[in-house]
Amino acid sequence: MKKKKDNKNINTKIVLSKDKTKETTIKSNSEISKNQSNRKKQKEIRYSSFEQINKNYFVKKDSREFDEINILLERIDKYIFNDLYLNTDSVFLLAVSGGVDSIVMLDIFVQLTFKYPLMKLSVAHFNHKLRKETAQRDQKFVEDTCKKYNIPFFTGEEDVKKYAELKGIGIEYAARILRYRFLERVAQKVEAQYLATAHTADDSAETFFINLFRGAGLTGLSGIASKRNLSRKLSLVRPLINIRKDELIHYAKVRGLSWKEDETNQLMNFTRNKIRLDIIPKIEEHFSPSVINTINRAQKLLQGADSIIAKQIQKIIPGLIKEKSNGRFSIKLSVISLLDSFLQGEIIQRVLSNNFNLQNVPMLTIDRIIELQNKPVGSVCEINKNFIVLRDRDTLIFSRTESKNEIFLPISKGGTFAVENKKITLGKVSKRQIKFTDNPNIEYLDWDLVPSVLYIRSWKQGDTFSPLGMNGSMKVSDFLTNNKIPLIDKGSILLLTTKSDVIWICGLRISDKYKITEETTKYLKVEYVLE
Repeated sequence: MKKKKDNKNINTKIVLSKDKTKETTIKSNSEISKNQSNRKKQKEIRYSSFEQINKNYFVKKDSREFDEINILLERIDKYIFNDLYLNTDSVFLLAVSGGVDSIVMLDIFVQLTFKYPLMKLSVAHFNHKLRKETAQRDQKFVEDTCKKYNIPFFTGEEDVKKYAELKGIGIEYAARILRYRFLERVAQKVEAQYLATAHTADDSAETFFINLFRGAGLTGLSGIASKRNLSRKLSLVRPLINIRKDELIHYAKVRGLSWKEDETNQLMNFTRNKIRLDIIPKIEEHFSPSVINTINRAQKLLQGADSIIAKQIQKIIPGLIKEKSNGRFSIKLSVISLLDSFLQGEIIQRVLSNNFNLQNVPMLTIDRIIELQNKPVGSVCEINKNFIVLRDRDTLIFSRTESKNEIFLPISKGGTFAVENKKITLGKVSKRQIKFTDNPNIEYLDWDLVPSVLYIRSWKQGDTFSPLGMNGSMKVSDFLTNNKIPLIDKGSILLLTTKSDVIWICGLRISDKYKITEETTKYLKVEYVLE
């Protein structure tokens, strides 16, 4: 049975609205569920186009209002352009949810454009569809705010809950994936150099506790990064990461700004909410009123240590990775076993992040992966629902998990037949067309020995065949073991068979019974192709 492929090209409609309406179609690489694979999924991003920021919202320098907010403005100005070395003549895409943090960030950037007129702003708002009426309310509020400032506005939406169920991940993680996927698409559309989010010092301290409870490594405990590259042309920046939330609330009140509270921020079924509403207040009351500042200082020290260790790891990784392909890589046991256990853990965290985009894998899981070095060949550690690690002879193989369907496909003696991501082609050729090579994916058989009805199927325990050049028969499982086929690959091995006999272990070896001999007068070419 042929397995359908997921359709990863999804049309995205962008509608520009003001005086003109224009429709453009772009491609995105969002994944969709298997039952949607034959349908194109439409997403709509609305963009209100304005020419110039409304100057009525610039704070006058000789006003009392300016005196009250100027210190904070100068701190953020210095941090963005002196400490993070951002360019003042760049395009900034601001992620605005409608909460006080992002609304203040928007207003601050509006003030900065008065000082740096070459700076360009756009705003993006993402609807997670986790709330009904209030989500639409927040979206409308942000759009109206952008109209007031005269700033370009984008909005998009996804069903986060449905995506989380499909992928077997938590709501918070699913929301983050879909939100950033949307933001990066918009950033590309407006040609932004920087994507700014309104994470604060409070958020960073909360993240410290989340990662501490998960058992994260050094990178996870270092807090939220102030800047990181999303692509060659786009950087993610956190201009408020050193600012306390109460400072932003004070700014908002002085400026007379309004904002919308997300009621889900009060729900205690989310880990971050429990930390913010329960754990941190208790620590502040009973242990240290300045716990957030203390954690922020500790995170800066950890970031420094993490940076030094990252440079060392970067030198080790090239000699550590043995094989790397789509959805898989392996690391050499002979290299990683010589390293300190702390470095082993940090390296595994780094390669999982680099290759699978898995962030802050719990240390308990990392420890189980490290322990595979001392386990028998074939031992497996599950990272999560989607990824596993296999202990092979001289490597640890990291791979995406794939559902293996039992293959059984009747075929004829000629033609091309597709099975999942593989194709097998059979065709009659003349003796003159035969070209023997070292390519195991192309073989030649005796046409008269091969019956007209054949089968492509998965191998199973108990299958036997007579390998080319060998007298007698052996188990297919033993052949695969002798040829050092990793356990992780064995499930995808296909056979070309008669009703009762194995003709070819596809891509590996033909049976001696069907080989070409001096008596052969007709020839069958078989070819195995991975798409």
